[in-house]
Amino acid sequence: MWKSFEECFRGCGRNAWLFMVALFTVLPMLLLINELQAYVPHFLGGVGVLIAAWIGVVIYRNRADRRKTERLPPLSRDELRVARSKLTKDTDRKRP
Repeated sequence: MWKSFEECFRGCGRNAWLFMVALFTVLPMLLLINELQAYVPHFLGGVGVLIAAWIGVVIYRNRADRRKTERLPPLSRDELRVARSKLTKDTDRKRP
């Protein structure tokens, strides 16, 4: 039976082994899910709590990294003078 099934798929240009592997892995998983259906809501609740905690950690780390980059030392008088001159040159060029 499986040999003819494989030949039928091969005649269509498809790989029967991939289909059979998927078939033999999905069916037992469906049967297992039916047996464990009472535990699924508890499992999803636990997964939801873990995902929420993970998102909170990611947000906390991003905010901490942003705080580190925002704290730059103040510019010296010379650096301020150069920056102001560049800003005024740019505005002079833009005016017609």
